[in-house]
Amino acid sequence: MQFYLVYIREAHPSDGWHPDKTIVVKDPTTDTERAEVAGTCVANLNLPFPAVLDKMDNKVGLDYDAWPDRFFLIDPAGVIAWHSAPGPAGFKPDLLRQAIFDLLAAPAPAEPTPPTR
Repeated sequence: MQFYLVYIREAHPSDGWHPDKTIVVKDPTTDTERAEVAGTCVANLNLPFPAVLDKMDNKVGLDYDAWPDRFFLIDPAGVIAWHSAPGPAGFKPDLLRQAIFDLLAAPAPAEPTPPTR
């Protein structure tokens, strides 16, 4: 099992709505700027797993309805097995933990049967 942080668009940039002034980040306008902000985030959080970057078209964030933040559990077939409600109120680590155990306890998917001729 592998964990990733997917860095999507900035939720509270300094040049947009933000609830406080403790973290001041201007909204990136290029992939390079977003990568720099994401790198700072990952370094400050000291994450024990890799991070990947959504591009400026925000396709991943939009496809997964991931803004402002959310947990997703993807099964080995690439299907969403579980997702949290939007964060931070939707962050319920115990529910994610249970979903992981449920997924690991599930029987392996059957191998596809080759077509007969």
